[in-house]
Order: sequence, then structure tokens, then C-alpha cells
Amino acid sequence: MNRRFIRALSCMLILPVFTACGTAKAEALSGRSDQPHGPGSCEIHLLLDSDRLLDREGLLTKKACSFFEITKKYKTYGLAYVETPDRAFQRAGWINRIRMQQGKAKKGFSLTYKKRYAVDGGDIAAAMRLAESEGFSVSGGMWEAQIEWGYSAVTLSLSAEASCPADGLDGIGDLDSRAAADMIRAGMPAEELDRGAGLWETSDAGPARMIGPVYFKRYTGEYLGRDVRIEVWDIPAYDSAGVRRIVELSYETTDLEDAADMRESLIQRLAEQGLLLRQDGLKTQQVMNAFLGE
Repeated sequence: MNRRFIRALSCMLILPVFTACGTAKAEALSGRSDQPHGPGSCEIHLLLDSDRLLDREGLLTKKACSFFEITKKYKTYGLAYVETPDRAFQRAGWINRIRMQQGKAKKGFSLTYKKRYAVDGGDIAAAMRLAESEGFSVSGGMWEAQIEWGYSAVTLSLSAEASCPADGLDGIGDLDSRAAADMIRAGMPAEELDRGAGLWETSDAGPARMIGPVYFKRYTGEYLGRDVRIEVWDIPAYDSAGVRRIVELSYETTDLEDAADMRESLIQRLAEQGLLLRQDGLKTQQVMNAFLGE
């Protein structure tokens, strides 16, 4: 990581400006002091005003598509999580996810196992050292390290991918809860299985089960000269027939200096257009709340 990225990150987090006496802290943030390998990429996530961008059907308006230079039809995905009723996995930092693109059942289900670490005080290297102390190899292997940077929160995300055939199912809506849990458990990496196996059956609230499904539309476009994604999530309201729609813009890069510059530009320009929501909002949390209650 470079120092320009660190300075931008620290400013966004309202951290003190580093001086000569802050060299050790800067080195820890950069990951150079005793951490030879940093995250492979950084993904920016910003929430947008759905009232300004969506029509009555929950699709991006023509004006919004033009604004973000979207020329191709969106893709629709179905997604579900596997979790205990008392969120034992989430409380331990684990996220277990199943996803399938609609109309692409032949490709099967994509499984994602994710472990998240909060980046306290902007200290990315400390978060990575903690992950390694818990048995993760963040310098190679099956776990991909990524920085997730929202409006204010910064998270180190470690993720591993697997796949499973659909076995005749047409979509994630045909997947029952038991099959979903069995699928996730069968493909679970050793790092999570060793630590999370006891969470499956010992939770006081009951065993792990499928949470969902929910659906989202993914658009690809261009903004400020960079490729961006716009996702529109339809999340059911808890104990009602209503639907909450979340619109999120994301931008991914392997250049951390570029991530800092682009994030600053995005926030400024989207705010000027009245499109930015100045808040963080993890979609995982919203889905869990929708099916399990807040």
C-alpha cells in the first residue's frame, strides 16, 4: 500500500494527520513493517437515493441509466445465506452465502465463505496480522483478501469460493433450507469448519438454516471515466408484505491510490447531484434483519 492511500484513508476516518513522530503508525497502515503482502484489491461501496433513481417497478429510470452510461440489460441474481436463528455465525464474523444468476441454472450455485475483520483506526496491517494469527493465509492460497470501503466503515474481508451443481433446480427459489445448509457445510473451508462446526447444532435458538432468498439486479456502467456497478436489492420488510429497495454503487480496483482518489471523487460528485446517502449499510445485515428481525 502507498502513503497517498494511507493519508486519504486516515482523513476519511477522521484520524490525526501523521507527522514524523507517526512513522511507525504509517508503516503499520501501509503493511510494510512486518506484513509483506497487503490486500489484493479494494472495493468502494456507496449507497444511493432509491427515490431519485428507481421507477415504480424498482428498475433504474432511463435518466439514471443515461447518467451512469448503462447500455446493457441488467442481470438478476438470487441469493441466500445460511445462518442460525440467533446469528451465531455472523456474531463470530462469518458469512456463508449461496448465489445463482437467474436463467443460468446450468452453471450451478456459487458458494462464498467470508470472514470479516473491522479495520480499527485505519490500521489495515493490524487486521491482517489478526487474521493470520487465527490461521488464515492472506499472502496466497484460497482466501482472497480485500478492503471493503464504505462511506465511513473500512473492513478487511477474506473470502473463499466454491461451487455446487443445481441438480435439476431452476433457481435459488427452488432450494429448500436443509439442502442449502448441507451444501454450505459440504463445501466449507477447513478454517471455518474447524472454528464454526460447533455453531451448527449447539446454538440455543436452533440449527443453521437458509435465510432468504432475496433478489438483486446488477447493472454495469461508467461514471467519472471508470467502470462501476449499480445493484438494486429488493429486501422484504420484516413481518409485512412491503419491500425495501437498496441501491448501491461499487467500484473495484487493485490500485489502492486509485481507490482513495476515486472514492473522494465519487462522494463529492454524487453529493453534488443529490444522489448520495451519507451512511453505511451492509446488505447482509439488512437481509438478516428482514428474515430474523432486528
